[in-house]
Amino acid sequence: MMLTKKQELFCVNIFQGMTQRDAWINAGYSDKYALVDIDTHACHLANKDKIKTRIDDLRNQAASSAIGTVQEREEILTDIYKETKTYPAHKMQAIDIHNKMTNVYKQEVSLPVDELSEAFVFSLFSRMQANRKQLQEGVDESEGSSQDKEAEPEKA
Repeated sequence: MMLTKKQELFCVNIFQGMTQRDAWINAGYSDKYALVDIDTHACHLANKDKIKTRIDDLRNQAASSAIGTVQEREEILTDIYKETKTYPAHKMQAIDIHNKMTNVYKQEVSLPVDELSEAFVFSLFSRMQANRKQLQEGVDESEGSSQDKEAEPEKA
């Protein structure tokens, strides 16, 4: 499994906690795209098997005696939320941190624009035109009624 330098840096950036977008840009990929395109490219890259495997390897190799191994940190967090004397808020925080460490919370980029059907876009456009017409008619009526009032003679 050979990765390019950019792919390796992307993996390291993700491992260090960057968003997919930031990891993509920081790895040296082009930032000249629209953000939605960068997000799409970064998401596709992050979902490649070799990228997922490398990120998992980095997580498993995070064995620094100064910060502890991934397994040691997971064991500590597990002890915290299994301890009966721990406050519920602290248990929830330990579970949340553990879930983030093990990537339970998946970051996904969805682009619903691609899923819009032509019929839906047409109906949306038609409704916008109808609303514009109603708004314009309302403006015309209010201008007409104020002109009618001005034309009426005052009764004394």
